[in-house]
Amino acid sequence: PPTASLVHEVYFNLKDDLTSEQKEAFYQNILKLKGIPGVQNLMVGDFKNLDDPRALADYEIKMSMEFQSEKEYAEYQAHPIHLSLKKVAGDFVAAPPVTYDFIKK
Repeated sequence: PPTASLVHEVYFNLKDDLTSEQKEAFYQNILKLKGIPGVQNLMVGDFKNLDDPRALADYEIKMSMEFQSEKEYAEYQAHPIHLSLKKVAGDFVAAPPVTYDFIKK
């Protein structure tokens, strides 16, 4: 059987005064995570308001990715590209991001 995938999701609440250029720069920084070994199926996008009162509407951007193991996830956490994103994220986010991790069934 195939190895279960660890899914890592991150929710970002952006600063209210970001320009579209700044938001695009944040996206480009996130997309650099594709260069980290072990990162699979990286997806990032804007919140879409579908008038569902249960929606996590406070978060403008969601990112998700998969890893084959917790070891790969730990290597991602320590990788210079990820550490660089964490350093510049303060220019864009209004609060620390929220994460959710799970094993894909």
